Amino acid sequence: MHIETPHNKSYKTYNTCQRVIPSWEFNCNDKQLRPALFGIRRYLNQISKKHTLLEFKEEIKSSKFDCTCSDTSGASGTIFNSIKAIIEGNPLLATYAISSADIANTGREFDKWL
Repeated sequence: MHIETPHNKSYKTYNTCQRVIPSWEFNCNDKQLRPALFGIRRYLNQISKKHTLLEFKEEIKSSKFDCTCSDTSGASGTIFNSIKAIIEGNPLLATYAISSADIANTGREFDKWL
């Protein structure tokens, strides 16, 4: 039987974050979310401590206000809520991250992957 630990849940949110990065980068043409993603990975690989994620606690807002706004806002929300879920240990925030990822990946069969 598999025991669900906070660390395992953090890996799940990290994998979800990986799925939204292409949406952000394609629509915004920048890599602003990558440092936060790498911060999560360093924490999960026990290279850094949880407090190092605090530098990414502010949500990066999309500059897009067109038809791609939901994709980019969803991607940003995924990263932001994942980091908050890890820092606070709150599974509800992990659920918010998955919901944001679903918004960011509209039409990309995210629900089948999930």
